[in-house]
Amino acid sequence: MKKYNFLKIGLVLIFFLGLNSCSSDSSDDPIEITVSTSDFTANIDENPATGQVIGTVSGSTNQGSVIFSITEQSPSGAFTIDSNTGELCVANESLYDYEVNPTITGIVKVANGSVFENSIISVNVNDVEEVNIFEGDIELITQEDLNEFGSNNYTEITGNLSINSCFGNNICPIIDFSPLGSVKNVGGSLYIFGYDFNNLDGLNLISVEDNITINYCLSLTNIDSLISITSSISGNVSVYYNPLLGNVDGLSNINSINGTLKISYNDNLLNIDGLNNMQHIGGQLRVKNNALLYNLCGISSLIQNNGLTGDYLVDGNAYNPTQQNIIDGNCSL
Repeated sequence: MKKYNFLKIGLVLIFFLGLNSCSSDSSDDPIEITVSTSDFTANIDENPATGQVIGTVSGSTNQGSVIFSITEQSPSGAFTIDSNTGELCVANESLYDYEVNPTITGIVKVANGSVFENSIISVNVNDVEEVNIFEGDIELITQEDLNEFGSNNYTEITGNLSINSCFGNNICPIIDFSPLGSVKNVGGSLYIFGYDFNNLDGLNLISVEDNITINYCLSLTNIDSLISITSSISGNVSVYYNPLLGNVDGLSNINSINGTLKISYNDNLLNIDGLNNMQHIGGQLRVKNNALLYNLCGISSLIQNNGLTGDYLVDGNAYNPTQQNIIDGNCSL
């Protein structure tokens, strides 16, 4: 009986020793380290400040911590990264120029020891309209003048902008206004005279403070490019002696003129529908001697709503309605 008990006790001890041995062996197995990240994309306005935060590259590991480092970037020196947090910052502000580098790219290594993953970096640079002001008046007579002035990419002219091609002289024609496309605001007046051009395509003006004068443009067929002007005009608007001009639609978004509006001697003009949105004229309305003009319905709203403060002077056209005719709806032949 005693022999049997000793044998039983010995078997139990062997069993527990075996369990303990297995447990010790499994705890010594190494844990496989893993690292995870994801590609990084961000948008930033051009010309940021040095040190500006772009964003944070993600990175994690199942054991310990990760280290962030830049392995590639184009252009070189564009950004830095915090090795512990993954925070990406602007290193050289001059490289964030939309016209030169619309996208900045790179690769960030996210590592835990020898184990790592790469994050592909893509930073899109937003184009921001930059203020570049020309102080004073400017007169442009030749295409070369216009090209040279336009190369400065001015956004505003504080004084007058005069475009006055050599009248009747084909030696110096102006045929392309696009070099002035960056100019949005004219603080003085806009004067356009010329023989050569048949349109004003390329102008992108938003505001003209004082006067708009489009006179003696012998080849001009339309002024549609002025339609982006949405400001009120504090002075006068004159569209005078443009024999091929077919419409005044380019004035459609101007709703107030504090001075006089003159539309005269435009022999090809059939209507003035471009004045449909005109709400106020503080001076005279002069629509005279436009040989083919038969439709003046464009000023119906102005007249019917008492928007004209000064004199109503309409004569010498194909049709010359009185103010009462306009009020009564008889605005066209």
